[in-house]
Amino acid sequence: MTYRFFFFLSILFASVCVADDAEIIDLHKSLVSIQSTTKTGDPQTDERNVQTFIENWLKETAEKNNFKINIERQQVTEGRDNLYVYTGTERSTSVMMTSHVDTVPPHFGYRVEGDKIYGRGANDAKGCVAAMMIAFRDLLINKQIKEEGDLSLLFVRLAGRA
Repeated sequence: MTYRFFFFLSILFASVCVADDAEIIDLHKSLVSIQSTTKTGDPQTDERNVQTFIENWLKETAEKNNFKINIERQQVTEGRDNLYVYTGTERSTSVMMTSHVDTVPPHFGYRVEGDKIYGRGANDAKGCVAAMMIAFRDLLINKQIKEEGDLSLLFVRLAGRA
């Protein structure tokens, strides 16, 4: 059942995607290049900078494409927030896409060798974060979802034990 649902979502997103490969790769590279090491306690190396990048990208995208989103930072512990993004004015949505944005040490930057991409978080989980950001934008641009109450994103700063 779960696999069928994800297969359906991948077909849906593919049918509305307006991003080209270069845009997706650029977004992924930007995310992976930002250090987001879990539990450092240092604002320069923990998850705060990647969350700020995501927040700014989504705000600029919404403004550029004239759709309404709300972005909230939800404090989990001192200096640690989750980033919650939703369409419209109501916090309640039908579907939520979520992922963590923290990585384990040590940080190492983005690089491509042949057909492989390397970098801390390239697969777990900044690849899926980039896909979620593009899907969110493209579904709104193509009016495949309502601007009120259909979709939200949740980016958490800590996933389990790191």
